[in-house]
Amino acid sequence: MISRKTRQYLVIGGNSRLGRAMCDQLGDDVIVKTRESLDITDFDTTREVMALLRPDVVVNTAAYTDWIAAERDTDRCWETNVLAVQNLAEVCSDLELPLLQVSDARVFGTTPEIKKPHKERSATDAVNFYAQSKLAGEAAITKVARRRGLKYWIVRTSHIYERPWRQSREPLYRLLASRKYAEPDKMLRDVECSPTYAPHLAKAIIHLMDNREKVRSGIYHIANKGVISVRGLGLELIRNSGMALTVGTLDTAALCESNGLPKEAWPRYTALDTSKFEKECNYTMPTWREGVKAYLADWKG
Repeated sequence: MISRKTRQYLVIGGNSRLGRAMCDQLGDDVIVKTRESLDITDFDTTREVMALLRPDVVVNTAAYTDWIAAERDTDRCWETNVLAVQNLAEVCSDLELPLLQVSDARVFGTTPEIKKPHKERSATDAVNFYAQSKLAGEAAITKVARRRGLKYWIVRTSHIYERPWRQSREPLYRLLASRKYAEPDKMLRDVECSPTYAPHLAKAIIHLMDNREKVRSGIYHIANKGVISVRGLGLELIRNSGMALTVGTLDTAALCESNGLPKEAWPRYTALDTSKFEKECNYTMPTWREGVKAYLADWKG
């Protein structure tokens, strides 16, 4: 394993859910860039910063993630999730820097006839513009790698939620603090996923980077193991909290139609199979239930 004293990782998107978790765990071993300090859509500045810093690994957690707004703001979404990612890949290739790009399980758009967590080789089918842009970003990286050479890892994850903090807008935070609000939040009953606690994801990614010489380039699924609906996640949180709380029910079709989108615009099944990552990196991912317990421990802590 690489010594902590010698590693220097650049985390782009330091204010994202995952970015904050990675910075917390890396401490002095991280160079953090938020959008205010590095806008990756400014291609020339990005190249200059990379050439100056020359980190051991570049981690891109930055993205345009508002899937509803993306249907209308297509140019900005594409610029951030595709063109900027392509530029990062080309810069990293030129400077011989490894690149770790965070992607999204929502590249799997349709529900399989037999529900089994998606493997890396499972057929993708992006059903909204945001997911299409994330898939195109993946393709841009692999194209650069084939054409110019690039050490890379594309990490797909599922339904990230971050540590509880007072300014959080996360549904789980709002659920535990629901007495502050007029009515409880509603959570999707018909979306099944592998909900992933950001600190667990950050720890796994750091493990991958620390062992980067042994880990082959490619796509890896990293998420808390298991499958549950979004509302089921909320109910499990309530059960473990011991609080007398309720959670409302929301249907995906209603959510989509209320935003003027086709009812199929939100994927219903985005659970991920993490066995490739676990075998390649000799690492065991916690389950989604362990994620809930860790979240509650941080809430009470």
